[in-house]
Amino acid sequence: MNGPSMNQQTISPPNLNSSMEMKPHGPLPDPDSVKMFVGQIPKTMTEEQLRPMFEEFGPVYHLNVLRKNNEHAGCCFVTYYQGKDAESAKDKLHNNKQLPGMKHKIQMKPADHEKNAEERKLFVGMLNKKFSEDDVRVMFAAYGTIESCTVLRDSDNNSKGCAFVQFTHKFMAQNAIKELHQSTIMEGCSSKLVVKIADTIREKEQKRQTQIHQQLFQQFVNTLGPQYMAHDQQQGAYWGHTVEQRPFDSQTLLQMMQQVGGPVPRRPEEEAEQEE
Repeated sequence: MNGPSMNQQTISPPNLNSSMEMKPHGPLPDPDSVKMFVGQIPKTMTEEQLRPMFEEFGPVYHLNVLRKNNEHAGCCFVTYYQGKDAESAKDKLHNNKQLPGMKHKIQMKPADHEKNAEERKLFVGMLNKKFSEDDVRVMFAAYGTIESCTVLRDSDNNSKGCAFVQFTHKFMAQNAIKELHQSTIMEGCSSKLVVKIADTIREKEQKRQTQIHQQLFQQFVNTLGPQYMAHDQQQGAYWGHTVEQRPFDSQTLLQMMQQVGGPVPRRPEEEAEQEE
């Protein structure tokens, strides 16, 4: 799929204070369902008129035209029951279809591009492993409108005892944390329920890098041996710090380990290749 040309306009969701909704009905969507933002739609089109266009790609769970100051904003949100249908709609509509009266083609992308999306997504740990997505939704429903809910599972489809829950607004997520975090010990769990803002991709990567660095440093210290460490303690008294107190980045540690002839640990991806 080609990206937007220079004369096409990519629209982000405006700051909206009201909307006209077609209320969701029927069973809940799959955990992989995706809420999509759609821009470049005529301000004369209602939810009823838009729905058939989206339903060409699969059943629609929720559709609402966005309004600003009670006026049609020329964009909407649409959620499919299945994520694959949302992707199919995006492939066919985004930068491909141009509606009557519009100067630019439809813009369609996951609504998670909205600001503060990360602040609305919760990680739930120490969760009863018997709980399904529907059970988790019931548990959190009192705190606001749930946008998505996914129980994490292993390769055998068994619950890992944790889940992700995303609300439509930040204050709803904060209320859930305030009321539920550390509130109870669920069946089959050894510790109290954990409800917190989910880590972002950047935070997960930072934690992974920190863990790798700590492992490298410990292996480097072990490589030096007791005689060097005793000497370093004496030198540290003179210089004001020992090797354990000096800041090293991971690359420097690897080079130092090679210089002293110690084993260089494999990176996580190398270990994964070795296991295969």
